[in-house]
Amino acid sequence: MKKKCKCPDGVPEWVVTFGDMMSLLLTFFILLAAFSELKKEDEYQEVVKSIQEAFGYKGGAGMVPTNDAPTKSIIQKIQAIALYKEKVKEVSKAQDPGTTGKDTTVQTIREGLLFTVGGYIAFERGSDELTEEGKAAIAKVARSVRGHNNKIEVRGHASHDDRAHVKDQAGLWRLSNARALRVMRELTSDVNGLRPQRIRVVAASVHEPLKSYAYDDSRMAVNRRAEILVHETLVQDFEDKQPSPKVTVAPPE
Repeated sequence: MKKKCKCPDGVPEWVVTFGDMMSLLLTFFILLAAFSELKKEDEYQEVVKSIQEAFGYKGGAGMVPTNDAPTKSIIQKIQAIALYKEKVKEVSKAQDPGTTGKDTTVQTIREGLLFTVGGYIAFERGSDELTEEGKAAIAKVARSVRGHNNKIEVRGHASHDDRAHVKDQAGLWRLSNARALRVMRELTSDVNGLRPQRIRVVAASVHEPLKSYAYDDSRMAVNRRAEILVHETLVQDFEDKQPSPKVTVAPPE
């Protein structure tokens, strides 16, 4: 009489692996379903931020080199979806009548994250002239963002020690604007070759210092600066999607 083969006790090892795989797949589909319910931009950003913190990644905009996740990571795929999201049109809820009436239509442009690249470009006291070091820094930034379509903001700043070279408070605004314009012209020059439609120029006067309590030249020098910042927003986010009306010109009689 043949003896029956005794099966080993416990669950086969492959069942454990199979169960883990099924649990991960279920979690993945739950995550996709949750993303489909995100209707507001702030909710979406909170989800992306939480995923980034969980994976230990920081920063990143467009194709600017950063210590970000690998190119094919789930984080970058999620961000890519947001980068190409179309503009959302809403109806204003303000009670005060606007220039076109109470129910004027407004348009929301997704600004997204903002990243400073290349440090800051320093200027001499009361001057908007670029130094050779400043030109080299601008050229380095231009090489890193050339060929992409992210909006670039050039933000000019003045320092309190610039007051001796301007007539009034408005002069500080003009000086900070002149510094931003100088950097913008360098970025869009034939040497660096960035397209003008990518650039946004902003003047901040003395109201955004890096050193708030600066009394010696070395500390005040960092406030006499211009910064180059890269938006997640793309150039096409600001383009008018409505076709231009056709104008028919009657021939002369």
